[in-house]
Amino acid sequence: MKKNQLIEQLQKIKGNPDIKMWNGLVEDWMNIEIVECELVKRCAENVRWGIETEWKQKNRSKEIPADVQKYLDQIIKEQIREEEWEFPNKYLDEEGEKRWYGKNRKKVVMIDAKRKKQNVC
Repeated sequence: MKKNQLIEQLQKIKGNPDIKMWNGLVEDWMNIEIVECELVKRCAENVRWGIETEWKQKNRSKEIPADVQKYLDQIIKEQIREEEWEFPNKYLDEEGEKRWYGKNRKKVVMIDAKRKKQNVC
């Protein structure tokens, strides 16, 4: 959902009520917080490296025959198309992030559900 779509839906609400998030898993509401974060996708080079390396390991070969390379190129192309936005791998250093994601980064805003304070007796 884009920000303008959310604003449009919020403007339809009459008055100025509290806004909460429903958690159907526990059937209770939660407070919310707006958080900016970054999502990433693996770059084409990383997808290619992974698929080709896997083939080389399985076939115990350093070279990929031309006919197999054409087949792998189709798999790589499809894999790149199917890549989805995700949170960055927290175990990668800055260099590793550059190799995995390249410039495939985008800033997003998340509506984060916050746990309610519990009364302790």
